[in-house]
Amino acid sequence: MLLTLIFILYLLGRYFGISERFDPEALRVVVGETGLLGVLIYLLLFCAGLVLSVPGIIFMVASGLAWGGFYGTLVAWIGANLAIIFSFTVVRRFNGAGFESADITNKYLKRLLHGLELYPIRTIIISRFFFSTAPGLNYGFALSSVTDRQHLVGTLIGTTVPVTSIVFFSDWLAGQLF
Repeated sequence: MLLTLIFILYLLGRYFGISERFDPEALRVVVGETGLLGVLIYLLLFCAGLVLSVPGIIFMVASGLAWGGFYGTLVAWIGANLAIIFSFTVVRRFNGAGFESADITNKYLKRLLHGLELYPIRTIIISRFFFSTAPGLNYGFALSSVTDRQHLVGTLIGTTVPVTSIVFFSDWLAGQLF
């Protein structure tokens, strides 16, 4: 679905001539002029967006376009982790400490939660590797029995590869398309 969306956006950009007028380097100059304020605004938007269920990949792609591969990865990784932790904390604080797998009747969900209870950090790392900043994952972890520390460690490790991949791919793709 993501590749189809990217292809459609690419075709629309070509049709309307946007791709000829868009210059990633010009965008980086404008963002660079904002300095630390631009990074702070980005981080705040990422946190608010994730709580409102905006897909985190949008912010990661924006980071790659705005700051390039290396700095974009650094800003996006910090942003993704802050947003995930913020989302987790908000849900946990408003909905209590969570539930145990014994409280669940659905056998598939029960099996998933059982793995989370036995190996919380490993399960979080693997989940973040495949689903990165997925808002539903954040809510599920917040409502589970994992501790704040387990969630933090698993998230910091698990988001590294997907965030780096998405930012570098978006930076590379922008270089190829524009």
